[in-house]
Amino acid sequence: MCLIINKFKQQYFTQKIINSYKIDYELFLFNYKSLLLHSHLLNDYANFLFIIMKRYIKHYFSLKTVLSTFTMVLVAMMLVSSCSSSRSRSVRQMREARGMNTPYKISKSDKDALTKELFMQSKRANIELPRQEGIKFDPTTGAAVVSEEVTYVNPDNHLDEDYNPTKVGTDTVYKLTEVVVTARSRFTPERDGKVSVDFMVRVPKELISSKWRVTLSPKLLHNDSIVSLQEVVLKGQEFADKQKADHAAYDSYVKSIVGKSAYDSVFLDRANITKDIANRQSFYYDKYHTEWSRQMAYEKWMRDHEKRNETYIIKEVGARDNLYHQHAREANEQAMRDLALGKDTTGIFASYMSKYNKKTKDLPEIWKYKTELKSIPREFEDIYENDRTLADITNDIMTENDSVQIAKHRYFFDKIAENEIKGARKEDKYLELVPFPYEQGVRVDSIVVAGRDFLYYYSQDYPVTVGLKQVRITMSGKVDAIDRSSYHLAKSDTLAYFVSSLSQLVDTTLTHKETKLYRDVFNRMTAYLKFADKKTTFDINYKDNKAELAKVMDTYRTFTTEGKLVVDSIEMTVSNSLDGTFDDNAEQTMKRSQSLKEYFVKTYPEMNAETIIKTYNMGEDWNTLAANIRKRTDIVNKDRILEMLTTAVNPDATEADIKKEFPADFKIIRDSIYPLLNKVDFVFNMHRPGMEDAMTVNREERSGYAEGLQLLVDREYWKAIEILADYPDYNTALCLAAMGYNAKSYDILKGLAPNGNTEYILALVSMRLGKDEEAMQHLQRAVQLDPSKAYRVALDPEIADFVRKNNLKL
Repeated sequence: MCLIINKFKQQYFTQKIINSYKIDYELFLFNYKSLLLHSHLLNDYANFLFIIMKRYIKHYFSLKTVLSTFTMVLVAMMLVSSCSSSRSRSVRQMREARGMNTPYKISKSDKDALTKELFMQSKRANIELPRQEGIKFDPTTGAAVVSEEVTYVNPDNHLDEDYNPTKVGTDTVYKLTEVVVTARSRFTPERDGKVSVDFMVRVPKELISSKWRVTLSPKLLHNDSIVSLQEVVLKGQEFADKQKADHAAYDSYVKSIVGKSAYDSVFLDRANITKDIANRQSFYYDKYHTEWSRQMAYEKWMRDHEKRNETYIIKEVGARDNLYHQHAREANEQAMRDLALGKDTTGIFASYMSKYNKKTKDLPEIWKYKTELKSIPREFEDIYENDRTLADITNDIMTENDSVQIAKHRYFFDKIAENEIKGARKEDKYLELVPFPYEQGVRVDSIVVAGRDFLYYYSQDYPVTVGLKQVRITMSGKVDAIDRSSYHLAKSDTLAYFVSSLSQLVDTTLTHKETKLYRDVFNRMTAYLKFADKKTTFDINYKDNKAELAKVMDTYRTFTTEGKLVVDSIEMTVSNSLDGTFDDNAEQTMKRSQSLKEYFVKTYPEMNAETIIKTYNMGEDWNTLAANIRKRTDIVNKDRILEMLTTAVNPDATEADIKKEFPADFKIIRDSIYPLLNKVDFVFNMHRPGMEDAMTVNREERSGYAEGLQLLVDREYWKAIEILADYPDYNTALCLAAMGYNAKSYDILKGLAPNGNTEYILALVSMRLGKDEEAMQHLQRAVQLDPSKAYRVALDPEIADFVRKNNLKL
């Protein structure tokens, strides 16, 4: 409005228009009406109007205009006097504010948002681990038990007598009766290639209201990936009613949109079409009637004209006949007189006929009479020339094409435009009318009653991938109120689930079948010893290096103690994935192999590692990469990628090309296969002491067994069993148990020599088959043969629950 005033003043006070004493009356009224909507500016503008009135009223306005304008000014002044006392700002203040780039401050509404009470409290929705010994919950209400708790109680249950909870001294030691600790992690078993994560969702009553919706979004954290789980949605009754009403309003809006196929029945202006058709029909009739009337008039004129001619002809014929017969009589009489006198009568008749002809020569020949054009009235000349009759007059008729031409211009086009705009704005209208769409794909969509806590037991299966050791669960939440205010809840605690798998119990010593003894023997094994990213120093405490190195040392000790073999050399080859450049990886594996050897030398002096360990560095293991890609069924462009790998000249460029051309396949390779390339291959070269012959016993390597074993370790059970099924041993039974084929696993294990592993798996499958007594015996036997199995129990919740339920002492 300031701009309007300034423009108005500039136009009429600084330009030469002011000298002509003219004013744009329409602009004056526009500014006046605009200012009525901004009463806080009327004070300045009213003064300005009086100046204009004073200077120019007598030079431009008529008396009537003066009176009306003066009346408007009075109204403006009255509005100024009534409005200027409250919340008004002068033009000068607004101009100064604009010059200082200060935005016009919008006063805050006195009405509080519905979510205000959430800002005044500190409660949050949280997730907890359920009790491991059993979960009890009401599936209709979602009510369930609280998370697992461990309570530590003061043994003497004593408090100082002078203890006052309202006055706690900082120099006094108090004894607490108990401390409650809630677990935030647990082990979860891997079965059939999946793990089950379950937790309790707890929503305190302070977060529940009939006027809003609480949306809880649990997320599963897997390495660097975040997997969104199905949401839990809790609605108050008023919120649900608003959702329903909003959708009903939108449905009504959509139903009000007329489809193009129905335009003829809805938007056709039938009344005017009927009128237009009647007008067209009247036009056709009038056109016919005009010609019909002319033809009838022409024929009447012709009849009248011919009647007049007929009278004339009759008179002419009568006169000619009378004159003829008169001369004929006279000729006869003359002939009779001459004959009586004896005169010659020849030529008398001819003489009289000659007189007759002279008298009638100017009379028309009546037998040749015809109406001529010059006697026809002008309005009938065309009819006469065309010799038209009534039968020749045609008429136009109303055709279907006429109806179509009339109808296509007789729609309610304003309503059609409105309808099409409504159709084009459907999506915008949906956003406007439905601020809270119905939730899709949620785990829970429930209307809850305020005033009590909400508990829900949430369970989710998740596929186990190669290298997965742990998954975590966290949860975020948001509140949406019916007044469209919102509140983001504090994030929940994070629960951790450590994956335990039977594949950890693989027996790698069964890779070969020995039927003959050789003096010189060797054994290969792979350990997935890990180094920190871009680090070359081996750290035994990094990730699962202890367990992996323990496998290597167990193999070494098995050969040197149980096998009575002498280790001549250990070929240790370190390989790397394709992360980083080819040259850097080659250098990195060289340094890592040296660091690993130094660790063996320092940690296991009995090995004489300095002498027997030979280090090799492979760099990027492209052979293993290609082999693993061949095994995959989920890589779409496998053949093309293998071709690029086998024909690669520049390794780094080839990797970049694969990533660029096949991003989805590259992600699978990077996530699933790259981790398998960070490994250490050991080849134990040994001989049997005291043997002189090169071979005394046949040592047969099981074809593909190592590959099947690796698949078992990688939890690819279906692929593994295809290989291991040819060798019904402990590892095959282990694979069957992991797949859930407990009876088949049981049958194989019962035929094997007992050891810690076989007895432990027998305990597990016996328990699953309902043979509890036998399961307890096998479990106790497993711990006797291998005391470490007592620690394994904690990693297998199935067996741990079984031990607690039966109060077993291991």
